[in-house]
Amino acid sequence: MEGYVFWAAMVGVIASISLLFGSAIGIYFRVSSTVIGLMAAFGAGALLSALALELVAPTIYELSSAKDAKQRLEAEHHFFLLIVGAVVGGLLFCFTRPTYKSKRRLPKKNCLHNFKVCS
Repeated sequence: MEGYVFWAAMVGVIASISLLFGSAIGIYFRVSSTVIGLMAAFGAGALLSALALELVAPTIYELSSAKDAKQRLEAEHHFFLLIVGAVVGGLLFCFTRPTYKSKRRLPKKNCLHNFKVCS
């Protein structure tokens, strides 16, 4: 148990140091918008991959390894909740984004502007 606590503390320290380095660079150097955008995109990708590894993979594994009807039904329920959450989150992102854009005075287009559904 103590080994896990020490390992978790060391990983936390390493992750925290990157925050300190990033803030120091932001304070003392002028960083272009392109670099900031690339770093934000990398961070978003890292969060999405963590989400996929921690939520989606166990749900799929549970669904594929169900042994009886009760476990299969429960796994299908969890998979259904996963799909519903992904769809609702995507739709919320697409339809609430124009309100944020209008506050920043950007063009009012949502994610589905190429489709006739939102025209």
